[in-house]
Amino acid sequence: MSVLKIQPLAWDTDFFGCPCAKAVINGAMDEEDIKRLISASDQYPFLTIVNTADLHCNNRMIGSKTKAYLADINIQFEKKILSGGTGITSGLNYEIAADKPRDETVLQIAEGAYCYSRFHTDPFLKALNGDNVHIKWLENAFDKPDKYFLTVKEKGSCVGYILFSMNFETKSARIELIAVSSSFRRQSIGGEMIGKLKGFLAAKGMKFILVGTQLNNTPAVNFYHKCGFSEKSLNSIYHLWNEEERA
Repeated sequence: MSVLKIQPLAWDTDFFGCPCAKAVINGAMDEEDIKRLISASDQYPFLTIVNTADLHCNNRMIGSKTKAYLADINIQFEKKILSGGTGITSGLNYEIAADKPRDETVLQIAEGAYCYSRFHTDPFLKALNGDNVHIKWLENAFDKPDKYFLTVKEKGSCVGYILFSMNFETKSARIELIAVSSSFRRQSIGGEMIGKLKGFLAAKGMKFILVGTQLNNTPAVNFYHKCGFSEKSLNSIYHLWNEEERA
């Protein structure tokens, strides 16, 4: 049974303007899997390859058999919710709500906030408007009943936010995006947001908070450790571009 699953990415295809797909590897690949991977790259100009658990045998095979290159090592964190949130000390106003209407101040904070993202660091994606992926992500989350925003405001303007969703079957919440305005960093606002989120989720019966970031994003990795998150998994992510598409 093949450990390789290839799925088209409709959102990415529409956003980047070229056929995109994702290849997810769950286990050690063999030669047939590599052949399927190469065949998929002929069909899709841009292929994202996710090597689940960062298996070294797959890393070697991808490096020797394809022209894919390592774009990101994604680290997943988990935090158990054992009690309510911590007290808020900054004096700023915190709000949590779904169906949030479009907020331009949220979008302004997002500009330039995700410089470690593979959508920013891959020059080919950057040329295809990759810098605006997270802006579009936020825009798509506004006015959605299953997308929640925690926002921090000073004088009516947002200075920090967390976009998150909840899975009531697994009793877990996932932080999708988090950012603090550059002029409000190093004031413990990020930690306060996590504390406020924790209290909200505890009241909803959630047991875990999940979040992912880039391994080389040292500030984010240190932040999650400081907030009591534990490392859960590592996935190596490759980009494979069709040579004609890159030319």
